[in-house]
Amino acid sequence: MAIQPKLTPSERPGYDWQIEAPAKINRFLHVLGRRPDGYHNLQTGFQFLSWGDRLHLNIDAPWEVSGLDSVPDSENLVYRAGMALADFAGIVPQGQLHIEKHIPAGAGLGGGSSDAASALLMLRTLWKLEISDLDLARIGQQLGADVPIFIHGKSAIGTGIGEQLESIEWPCGEIELFLPRAHVSTRDIFTDKWLTRDSQAINMRAALAGQGHNDCEAVCRKHFPTIDRLFDCLAQWQPKLSGSGGTVFVLHTQVPQLLNLPNGVKRQRVHTTNLSSAVTS
Repeated sequence: MAIQPKLTPSERPGYDWQIEAPAKINRFLHVLGRRPDGYHNLQTGFQFLSWGDRLHLNIDAPWEVSGLDSVPDSENLVYRAGMALADFAGIVPQGQLHIEKHIPAGAGLGGGSSDAASALLMLRTLWKLEISDLDLARIGQQLGADVPIFIHGKSAIGTGIGEQLESIEWPCGEIELFLPRAHVSTRDIFTDKWLTRDSQAINMRAALAGQGHNDCEAVCRKHFPTIDRLFDCLAQWQPKLSGSGGTVFVLHTQVPQLLNLPNGVKRQRVHTTNLSSAVTS
């Protein structure tokens, strides 16, 4: 049975349906080596958060994507997702999609990828397309390496470039996000000469025991002094970097509210979950 999107009536006037587009964290991220195609082989632990963006759709309107006014259609992953899906199906795209944005760009939380995946899931259903989950994930992978995990909809260990997924049940609970005022380019981090590219894979038992690390952390801290200071401030609470940065998170613990954080850092307390809020169980 195909993955089913969790669609609810839209709370935005003039729209018919809405779908959540949750953020994710990487509980670890190992860079195993460089590939001939320029990408890297990875091993990473994905887990979803109970917080993120939301997409609204007016199914009867002409094709349009709104909500990211400063981003041209050619760079808007939701617009590109709809066009790619319509092209694959051989149809004319239909409907107005509005992105209700909460996840910062360049934060390592997968916001753009989650938006694209939720758009693909929603449009496949409302356009009444007979497209398999595998083909939908392949369309998503062309948009970004993180899109398949959001289509998969369950927390997983990702290998390859992150698209080969094995579901896993992480412990769930409160998490505190620390969001610096920094836009971290994934491309810049992964092309940096100082990036470790020979880490070893770990087994699922070690991953669940928290033995993984994030190879992007050292490079991110090197280029972003605010993120480096943030790690120093949070050192006693075992801070971790999500993705290539720059969100830093602390799991299952209470960080004092009066902690002297670097200027411009926002705090967000949410919960981890093993099922994406964009899909039905």
